[in-house]
Order: sequence, then structure tokens, then C-alpha cells
Amino acid sequence: ALYHWNWARRKFKPDNRPTPGRMLHNITYTLLGAIQMAMWEVVFMHMWATGKLPYISDAALLASPLALAWTAFLVIAIPVFRDFHFYFAHRFLHLRFFYKFVHSLHHRNTDIEPFSGMCMHPVEHLYYFSSVLPSIYLPCSPLIFLW
Repeated sequence: ALYHWNWARRKFKPDNRPTPGRMLHNITYTLLGAIQMAMWEVVFMHMWATGKLPYISDAALLASPLALAWTAFLVIAIPVFRDFHFYFAHRFLHLRFFYKFVHSLHHRNTDIEPFSGMCMHPVEHLYYFSSVLPSIYLPCSPLIFLW
């Protein structure tokens, strides 16, 4: 909207503005990704609440120096893991088959706008958000999962 009202400048292609149809397309696919991530969160929260997945409670976290050290380690390690996961997932999606049928939707945006970054095919979102799967095996605070 800022571009259409001339409240912001275009850095890459000043004369090229996304059409309302393109923005609606990007918003729709971004929303599908947000719904998918929310579903991951709901599943994990349900599994923690029902005791199907181990986690470290806040009381246990603050009472144990080992649990506190483990959490400090995860605060540093999880962003590093997610960066590696994103890199290799993205390289994988550039294989011809996956690029043609899945990842090309993301690369259709030739002049980016706020929703183009998460405008991905639902299969790509599934693969991208699979970075949460180590939380199944690593007992941690649920807040670390959201980190």
C-alpha cells in the first residue's frame, strides 16, 4: 500500500509496481504458510500438554544448572541449525524437478514486495518449516521451539 500511495520508494525497479492481483496472490500464499506454521505450533503444544513430548518446565529450568546450560546452548545452536537447514533446503529446492513444480512459484516475484519472501508453494512451506522437527528429540522449553 505504501508504494501505491507514493509513501515509499522502490529500490530495485522504480517504475515497476506490483499489481493488486500479484499482491493478493502473494498475500494468499503467505497466509497459507502462516496457517501451516500455526498448525505445527498447535500440534507441538498439544503434544507437550498431553505429555507425548518431553519438555523442560520453567521451574525445572531455573532449578537445574544443567538445564539452564542446555537452554543457553540451544539459544545459540537453534539459529545456527535453522540457517544450515534453510541453506540446504533451498539448495534442494533448486533441483530441476522441485524448482519446476514447487520453488518456481517463489521466484515468480521479479520485483519484491513485503509478502513475496514467504510467498511459497505449500510443499515448500512444509519443507521450510520442518526445521522444528529436532524439537521432537531434544527436550527443551517450549519457548525455545518458538525461537
